[in-house]
Amino acid sequence: TPTPDGDPVAAAARVVLQRLIQIDTSNPPGHEWQVCDYLEEVLRREGFETTRYRAGEGRDSLRAVYRGDGSKRPLMLLSHSDTVPCEPEKWREPPFAGVIRDGVLWGRGALDDKGLVMMGLMTALLFKRLGLGSILGCFLGAAFDTVDADIAAEALQRDQQLLAHLDVGHRHHQGARSRVVAAIGLHRHVKHQ
Repeated sequence: TPTPDGDPVAAAARVVLQRLIQIDTSNPPGHEWQVCDYLEEVLRREGFETTRYRAGEGRDSLRAVYRGDGSKRPLMLLSHSDTVPCEPEKWREPPFAGVIRDGVLWGRGALDDKGLVMMGLMTALLFKRLGLGSILGCFLGAAFDTVDADIAAEALQRDQQLLAHLDVGHRHHQGARSRVVAAIGLHRHVKHQ
């Protein structure tokens, strides 16, 4: 379904974000494996290499790589897929329905951090589909929680073997130490309570 302005990328992003919101990853207990299942299915179909990491029962993180030709340093996109618990009775819309009302997408995690999960996925897919991925390469990470995303970013910066393999030039994630290098302007379509 196209958006009111007819933008097919925004329409696809809306569908992805709605699906991510519909996956209840309230932490505790998390169950982020469900987000990883969804992302992995999409990314493998698009030719990305994926690896799953399990930190505990249902606490999965996903790493996806699309290799470039090595002429440019790749882009790293990190996010986390858990949300804080909520009290559904205090919401105007069901928190895990991904309802669109008055042109606004409502849902738990829309801004923290499933919106960023969606932006990472859409950015990676667009880079690949537009041919930028063949030059630049892309690394997408969906961690099970905020702390894991921060630890992953720091560990990747310290891990010389992995950095030699990835040679990451830029990274983007929720943490304050990151440099924002890619975003899709969907803020007008998202509402977080």
